[in-house]
Formats: sequence, structure tokens, C-alpha cells
Amino acid sequence: MRKFLIGMFMTCALAFVPCIAGPLEDLNGMKITMGETLTNLTALDDADKKIKQSDDDQIFVLAALNKIEARIINEDLPALQARANEADAVRQSIIDSGCPEGGGEVEASLAARCNALIDAHSVLVDGIVRDMEGLKSQMNTVVEGKQAVSETTMKNFAARKENDYQRGQLEQKKLQLQFDMVRKALEIPGRVAKASQVCASISDPYTAHCCLSVINDNKNPRDCGSEVIYNRFMQGGIFSN
Repeated sequence: MRKFLIGMFMTCALAFVPCIAGPLEDLNGMKITMGETLTNLTALDDADKKIKQSDDDQIFVLAALNKIEARIINEDLPALQARANEADAVRQSIIDSGCPEGGGEVEASLAARCNALIDAHSVLVDGIVRDMEGLKSQMNTVVEGKQAVSETTMKNFAARKENDYQRGQLEQKKLQLQFDMVRKALEIPGRVAKASQVCASISDPYTAHCCLSVINDNKNPRDCGSEVIYNRFMQGGIFSN
């Protein structure tokens, strides 16, 4: 008796095969994948919003830099050149007044007068040089700022291009999932009748007829628009557990 039982157990073990997931389990897996796909599409939308904001920021920054550059070129530099011309005129007037251009030994009274004039001229020149260096620094900032704007704009362009590619891939995946989910839902017992009710409730006659053809005539959901059928089925609870 014992040997017989063991033999029966071995026969059952050898005859055992793995279980195959039913259409409901398959559909639930597709729903998870769809959720991930939609999340990734939302993330891309958020990323594009940030890129758009960055592009807007670059436009604002570039306009500010152009304004600074125009002010330097059209106002600050001409004003500084006028001051330089004035300093040259002062220098020439000092020379014309009898102060030797190259310096040297002169009478004490002349030295005192010339040195005072020279010191005053030096103050003018130092101010001009200082302001010129300031303008150079501002122009360097403008140049560096424009370079940064250009680099950021190019970076944003590349990021947007990559996002567009990724979005295209995800949209194709979403459409395929919508098609597969419609097909898989109709394999679940009891869903055909419920799906027929959903299709019949569609107000547009063409869409309603096409939807029913998907159910009754095995029409390709893509012919009706997989997304249209998918949305109707989603609203009607066809994909629910």
C-alpha cells in the first residue's frame, strides 16, 4: 500500500505544469505599465515647462545685457571720451602756461604753480582710467553673460529635442497599451456584455457603431481610434478588477 501511494504521488508530480496567467492578470500588468508610462509623460511635461521657463529667463537676461551694452557704447564711452578730450585740453593748457612738458628744474614759484596744475590733471586722468576699467569690466560681464545665455539656450534646445524623442516613444507605447488593454479586457468573462453597453451609450453614431464592431466583429480598435475606445472603456469601468 505504501509503495502504491508513493507511485501515485510521483505520477502527479511529473504531470504538474506551471499556471498560466489569465486575461485579468495580464490586464492588471498592462495597467501598471500604463501608469508608469503616464507618469513618465507627466515628468516630461514638467521638464519642458522648466525648459520653457529657462528659455524665457534667457530672453530676459539677454535683453538686459543688450541694454547695458547699448548704454556703454552709446552713452558711457562717448562721455568718457569727452572727459579724455577735456583732460588733453587741460594738459595742453598747462604746457602753454609755461610748465615744461618733460618736467625738470624750474624756479620755485613756477614749480609750485605747475605742480598744482599737474596734480589736478592727474586726478582727472586717474578718474578717467578708473572709469575706463569699470566699463571694461562691465563689457566683460556682458560678453560672458551672452556666452552663458548662448550655452544655456543650446543646452535647452538639446534637452527639448531629447524630450521630444522620449515623448514620441512613450506616446507610441501608450497607444499600443491602449490597443492591448482593449483587446485583453474583452477576453475577460463577462466584460463583453458590459463593454457593449458602454459602446451603445456613445452619442456619436459612427463611434458607437465602430466600438460595437470592435466587440462583435473583431474590428481593429485602431480603426476607431484606440484612444477613443480606451477612454470609453476606462470611463465605463471595463478595466476595473
